[in-house]
Amino acid sequence: MVFDSPFVAPLTTPEAAFAALVRAASERPRRQLSGDARFYIENAQVLADAGRYLPRTSDGSIAGYAARATRQIGGRRFGLVVGRFQVYDEALWFRVREFLGGLVAAAAPRTMPPGVVNLTLFLGTYRHTPYGVHLGGASNFKFVIAGRKRMRVWHDASVRDKDALSFTNRYRGRLAGSIALDGGPGDVLYFPSDCWHVAEDSGRLSLSISLDLFLESEPTHDPPSAAELLLLSINRSTASGFDDVPPARPPRRLGSADVIRGDPRQPIRWTTGSGRELVCSANGHACSAPRLRAVTNLLVRLKRGRAPARRRSRSRPLQSGIVARRCSRAPGKALRISGTRGRAWHRR
Repeated sequence: MVFDSPFVAPLTTPEAAFAALVRAASERPRRQLSGDARFYIENAQVLADAGRYLPRTSDGSIAGYAARATRQIGGRRFGLVVGRFQVYDEALWFRVREFLGGLVAAAAPRTMPPGVVNLTLFLGTYRHTPYGVHLGGASNFKFVIAGRKRMRVWHDASVRDKDALSFTNRYRGRLAGSIALDGGPGDVLYFPSDCWHVAEDSGRLSLSISLDLFLESEPTHDPPSAAELLLLSINRSTASGFDDVPPARPPRRLGSADVIRGDPRQPIRWTTGSGRELVCSANGHACSAPRLRAVTNLLVRLKRGRAPARRRSRSRPLQSGIVARRCSRAPGKALRISGTRGRAWHRR
């Protein structure tokens, strides 16, 4: 399915994507890639010294980066794939969550699926997905940011010899059973989780971001403890299904004249922890708070996003900033306050 320019404003821009890529690259030494990024030359993934192929501030833009990378590899075609891209672009993450909110509302009474939601960036001059046709297991909304994008898909039920189709770019004899989805900047391509797929690009520079919806939870050989499961569940519910979220912002002490209020578009949730503890979460970051009526009343007012709550100098819960702090997920240990996230509440 192809949605022709469904948004008034684009999901993001090449400039914003370039800035996020530079942030992702800066987290690792230049000689290596982070676990989120993979760089390909034609169909081969680069492992040794791969970090030198990542975007740099000095590239100036997506086009500047592509020109440098192409020179480095002698004019051959390249592909850059960056998973968990939402971690590096907070503004994009919130925009996608608005899209997901509408999607969930349209699918009512269903709520967010038990699986994982993730963003993956694809950038390059490749003619085909470097690793070939594959069945990713996720329903996919592909947002075309720059250049042209074609996705060729096969419904799983129509694929007879799955082994022969898996991870290959030699599929010309099987085009009759496929569907081609074509889009340009601003368009959105969609295919469900039971579709085999491969990108077919013109060989010119293209940039797209995939919203991957894994509708089923994957089995694990190391099941989480009850405390870990509680944190995972409440954080996922306030992060629109994402497990990996942008990092928390540094703490900031509230002034006596500050007014805070919740953002009704971003949920705040809390539940009872051990003892007299509340476990609270906003934007995928959990915190612990004493189970006091004043704290619960404050959370209720913030969640409604209506009447603002003014910081009072005699209000100990607000003075300690408990609603603006997050806690680590150390298994079997008390929650440790270590950071802050301020999007679910903001100054008026």
